[in-house]
Amino acid sequence: MGFIVKLIGTIACASARHNRSHRRLLSARRRRHRWAMAFGLLASSLTIGCASQQPTRPKIPLWELATAEPVAPTLLARTRIGLTQTLPSHLVLRLCPEYTLITATTKKDWQTLTEQLSLPKTTSEIDFNHGMVVGIIARLGEPVDHRWPIHIRHIRCRQGVGAMEIHFTPGLYHPLQSPPFVELAHVTNCRHICSIEINDRRFIIHTPPTDTTVPEVVEPPALP
Repeated sequence: MGFIVKLIGTIACASARHNRSHRRLLSARRRRHRWAMAFGLLASSLTIGCASQQPTRPKIPLWELATAEPVAPTLLARTRIGLTQTLPSHLVLRLCPEYTLITATTKKDWQTLTEQLSLPKTTSEIDFNHGMVVGIIARLGEPVDHRWPIHIRHIRCRQGVGAMEIHFTPGLYHPLQSPPFVELAHVTNCRHICSIEINDRRFIIHTPPTDTTVPEVVEPPALP
């Protein structure tokens, strides 16, 4: 009997110590869990607060841009470049094998273009606070009548976004790999080109501008 009582007492004492340690462990875990939840809620509130402070880009329908008043840009230069000559990638956007868009929005960009294209120094003074330089590279072959085949006619602009219309003169061209034609012009009140129309071909530029104050152009939904 004594042995049995002692054995029960020993087991009881060990169980009591084990239960107290287990309770302390659970209490510590609960405290850590509460702190983790508190920090998580704080981080979430800060993230939501930062996200809510980000500016929302305004939107403009493409049809509204197409109804804007056309403005004739100021012609800056016409030149030709070598067959293998390339311009800095941040200044050009290839539309198709025949046409490449050129844009310059800063004085540094324009200086780079004038140097790369060997343009006269007199054309380098451009006011970029109220506009930008646009251009087109045309790989068309060699016109038989030697006429200049590409013309930037006008640009329709709303809220700093522009749609450019270019005229290509059809005719007889020698099927040769001749130096591409380059035409550059300055347009006011425009910071981003989102649409280029060349005769009956239209190119939509989906790359958003880095300036969040320039509206995002919204295309009409496709017909089923």
